[in-house]
Amino acid sequence: MTSTTKLFPRAYFLVFALIGLITQPVLRADTVVLKNGDRLTGTAVKLEGGKLKLPISPGAQQVNLTLRSNTGMDLAYRTPQIVLGLPGLNEHVRIELPRDRWLLWFHGPRLGPAILLWGVVLVLSLIGYALGKTRAAPLASWQWILLFLGLTQTEVLSGAIIVAWLFALAARERLGARLAESKWFNLMQVALAALTVLALLLLLDAVKTTLLGAPQMQIAGNGSGALSLHWYQDRGEFPVVTLFSLPLLIWRSLMLAWALWLAWSLIAWLRWAWTAYNSGGLWRKKPPKSKPQPADDTAATAPQTPPTPGP
Repeated sequence: MTSTTKLFPRAYFLVFALIGLITQPVLRADTVVLKNGDRLTGTAVKLEGGKLKLPISPGAQQVNLTLRSNTGMDLAYRTPQIVLGLPGLNEHVRIELPRDRWLLWFHGPRLGPAILLWGVVLVLSLIGYALGKTRAAPLASWQWILLFLGLTQTEVLSGAIIVAWLFALAARERLGARLAESKWFNLMQVALAALTVLALLLLLDAVKTTLLGAPQMQIAGNGSGALSLHWYQDRGEFPVVTLFSLPLLIWRSLMLAWALWLAWSLIAWLRWAWTAYNSGGLWRKKPPKSKPQPADDTAATAPQTPPTPGP
């Protein structure tokens, strides 16, 4: 037997069992539509006291149950509890999230998706706290953490380039006088200027991504994605999945606040960047070539010996 239930927002359940062993499955929903093979197509069945009676005949049959609920997704959303009366086999739960929700956390069967972003946030927060204590750049711990939080929505390479830019400026400020004596000084200045332009473009792209893009929660596992979640349980009572989410407008507001903070902080960072870039000199001029000394035209004349008189 295969039973499929659909709920708002579009959650699908698959249960495989023998229909002859299931007589009164308990369903908590508002409306139920029964489809059983070709004989009971589109038959409406009413819930009586939370229970559903299915007309069955001998032999294996396939029953598709469609459940619809009038309630939408709130802060905490739970899939309805379905009691079959006997342990089920090969139970699947699929939930397709609406695009106007920001998924925070969920709980369900062990074999299912996972949100990887929170682990990344924890690691980056620890790194940001440590960087603020080292004073490798003029950013406090909380500034590093806020910067990293926004960069979690970008590519790893983009975030690495932005962090490398800050470290390169810090090294330029610290080693300015020593670097000014190097013969590669001008080349390093050109490379640092190019890195600055690239980092600013990546920061602009990060702001655009966070403000206009969807939250990248890095959901993976068991064939799941950002908007499609899939759980599986081999046997037991039908699983119940709980989701915690917020309206997408809250995410947009937080990202707007992050973008405004970044713009304000970037003004101070660019002042520091110019000071570091100019430390020890902005450009190294080539030493003037020494002019050759003109040769002395006055030739030394030997003293003339007077001729001796003859006899």
